[in-house]
Amino acid sequence: MSFPDVVARQQAAVFRTLGQDATWPGIADPVRVIPRERDDPVGFGESFDIRRVRFLRVRKVEVAAPAADDVVTLALDGRLLKVIAQPRLDRKGVWVCEVTEVAP
Repeated sequence: MSFPDVVARQQAAVFRTLGQDATWPGIADPVRVIPRERDDPVGFGESFDIRRVRFLRVRKVEVAAPAADDVVTLALDGRLLKVIAQPRLDRKGVWVCEVTEVAP
């Protein structure tokens, strides 16, 4: 088994265990996403503020080209999350999409 195969199997296990189903625009079947949050410090001169950043992780094999303004529905609780920035692809083939919650 090659190293890329090992990485793909590891990613599949992570998403199967930690992910949740979601509907993505333009994709017929549910995809597995991992919602995350982090705090980012934002500087303003000599002071700073903490900004809560929400993002989704989704594998490239499930969503080939996510885009800003895509609205994703989480199956678990029905929350709607809108992609608000250009998604970034990490070295393991996982899209990182910054999102914000929108009203239904």
